[in-house]
Parts: sequence; structure tokens; C-alpha cells
Amino acid sequence: MNLDQGTNGGVGKPPVSPVKWQNGNANENNSHFTEGDSIPYHMVLENLTLGSHTVEIEWDIRHSGANAIDFITSFGRISETVNPLLTTQGNPLPGGPFVANTFAIPTPPVSGTVSGSPASPTVGGLVQPTTRFNSLPAAEKLFTIYNGTGATLTYINNAQGVLGDLTANQSATR
Repeated sequence: MNLDQGTNGGVGKPPVSPVKWQNGNANENNSHFTEGDSIPYHMVLENLTLGSHTVEIEWDIRHSGANAIDFITSFGRISETVNPLLTTQGNPLPGGPFVANTFAIPTPPVSGTVSGSPASPTVGGLVQPTTRFNSLPAAEKLFTIYNGTGATLTYINNAQGVLGDLTANQSATR
């Protein structure tokens, strides 16, 4: 398994389009995402046997006391082109053709309601990130799998036994 982030060019540098896939964190040296953008990710699974498989994806919703990734979305929510079928070298993934199947991403299970608190962000008194996620068009709330079928997306408890905690210094959602 290989999980990569899409990078779109560092702050003050020319945009990179299509995004470049890399291992490691997107940061100001390689990316210029702004509030409301979604960082594209792609995961390549190879040499799977026929049958059912389970993949758990976890992301920080709080990191070092700051808000992190609010929720997952479809991969193309930035102005640059995102091609999930490219390798980290920019070449097409081997083994095509690929058939895309999409599945609805459920509403995030963790939300804050205390206005002005960094641990529980609200906008105009609305519960976030649930309200923001629900305001997205349906096409932006889709998870795409290539050459896979029958996906069920479900939130599960993290290592602390909860779905996430927006009041914690460090917390994740799966």
C-alpha cells in the first residue's frame, strides 16, 4: 500500500497542474492550499487477492492544539487538475484500464458548537464542520475507487475509543 498527498506548488511559486503525488506532508514549500480547499490523496493497493478487503483511513482533526483536516471529500476540490491515476513520477499507473466507482462519504461525526472557541469552531453560530460538509454539492462528497466495487464507508472509533474530539490537543477521525 502506498498513500500519497497531492501537492500544487509552494506558496509564492507557480501552480503545479496536474498536482504532483508525493509521500510526506503537504506544506508551504510544495503546496498553497487555502481554507476551503481539499488536499487530494491517492492510495495505491497492489497484489490484492480476490475477495473482500478492509482499509482504514485516519486523519487528524486536531494537531498540536490546532484544527487540522475537517473532513474528507472528493479528490478534485482545488483549482489545479488532479489525476489520481498518475504515479509519483507523473507516469500513468500500470495495469489500466481503470474503472471508477464512487460512493457517498457520510457526514462527519464530530462537530463543535461553541462560537469563537478554536476547539469548537462555528461560523455564524452554525455547527462546524458538519454544516460546511452538508453545504457541499453531492459530487464533492464522493469517494472514488478504481477497479473496486461494493465499498461501504463508515466512521469507526479511533485509538482513544471515540470518533474524534474537537476539544482535545490531539485527535483523529477514522
